[in-house]
Amino acid sequence: MPRKKSQSPYKKVIVKWEDACVWNSGPLTYDEVLKVKQPVRETSGYLIHKDKRRVIIVSLYDHDDKEFDVITFIPRQWVLEINELK
Repeated sequence: MPRKKSQSPYKKVIVKWEDACVWNSGPLTYDEVLKVKQPVRETSGYLIHKDKRRVIIVSLYDHDDKEFDVITFIPRQWVLEINELK
């Protein structure tokens, strides 16, 4: 069965981004600190806004009321890539 295209006026995307993290599992040396890897996340949904400061993705879009829910705000500097879903 062919997949239907979304009727939303917004693009469906996957955003890959590097998240902030906090280390709270004991002391580390300087070299150990530099080896700690930040988590890389993926968020998918409707891309409703993108500017120099942030990317805004929503998971739920109400066609009738033109309202959004489950909203993710990602600082633009943290974004590694944005890929459109076809």
